[in-house]
Amino acid sequence: MQKSSIHMRTTTTHLNSWRSARALRACTVALIMMGSASASRGVAVEAVQTSLGNFEVSGSQPVGGEGSWDYADYDTAHQRLFVARVGGVLVLDGGTLQPVGSVSALAGTRTHGVTFAPDLGLGLTSNGSDETSTVFNLGTLELVRRITLGHSPDAIVYDPLSRRGVGLDGDDNVAVPFDPVSGSVSPALALPGSPEGAAADGRGHIYVNLSDKNELAEIDTRRWVVAGHWSIGGGCEEPTPLGIDRGAMHLFIGCRSGALAIVDPVKRALITTLPIGKGADAVAYDPQSRLIFVSCYDGTLTVVEEGSPAQYRVLETVKTAPGARTLALDPVRLRVFLPVADLGPQLPKVGSVPGRPAIVPATFRILTVSRSGVSH
Repeated sequence: MQKSSIHMRTTTTHLNSWRSARALRACTVALIMMGSASASRGVAVEAVQTSLGNFEVSGSQPVGGEGSWDYADYDTAHQRLFVARVGGVLVLDGGTLQPVGSVSALAGTRTHGVTFAPDLGLGLTSNGSDETSTVFNLGTLELVRRITLGHSPDAIVYDPLSRRGVGLDGDDNVAVPFDPVSGSVSPALALPGSPEGAAADGRGHIYVNLSDKNELAEIDTRRWVVAGHWSIGGGCEEPTPLGIDRGAMHLFIGCRSGALAIVDPVKRALITTLPIGKGADAVAYDPQSRLIFVSCYDGTLTVVEEGSPAQYRVLETVKTAPGARTLALDPVRLRVFLPVADLGPQLPKVGSVPGRPAIVPATFRILTVSRSGVSH
């Protein structure tokens, strides 16, 4: 993503998972088996749509304050929502969406992203203007250290195999590995394009969208080299957010041109593309319900179902709000959180910062999308 937009990241598998989708899926199978051949087809379609679809905006929590934001993520272990903003990361209680703390950056610094290293009990941020990553305790939110990366990171990703964070700079076209425990920084890796979203497979590979090339790059985290890059295809233009199904080893690439590209990175092959909204900026995958969520700048959230291997379909498109381009997924309750604010007149470009709409003061809020009729 550009400096003005946010990270997408995939969620990890959690012990406490949302079970109702599985139960309803089982009911769907039972209905198909009980019906006649002619009737079961209609029952199956209706049951799947009822069990997996019917998402809606179920809440809007005012937050206020300075309205800009960037990447967001959800920590299921502590049930907290993290939203990157100017001056650090705002931390909200996942139940009430009330502030419970923050992870501060230097005054005036725009924090672009946040990611988690649960095996280390740490969180990592990407701070753009001061070229640092803030390392903090996930439980207490206390500062552990601030690491100078020497480049201005936008997206950030954690590789569990090497136990390294990686900051991605889309201006310098580099990836910067660093050790959040010792604070040591490895030499930057030159990328063959401008990096946006990234995802680690946990097996020694990080995949990175190259937005200006419409390509995907692979970083080998055992040797810390760029192992290759290739065209995504399928009409994918300006690939930005990136999610991953680590079980099937499929990547979900949100293309701002209005497509979700699904890629097999092992074969380096496009599986399929599906229609989504314009301006995709975040993707999240839930392995329990096997649903993919894509949020777009045009105010839409596309919900995609992962069926049998290599079979995908759009379940529905939820209207959210213009500018609600980023998301964080709570996989336990199967809720999607979208930061947003009302947009005002277009502001001119200033230096390297592109023109963008002004944000109406005191309108910053968090939208919640969940299944209709589901109590949390």
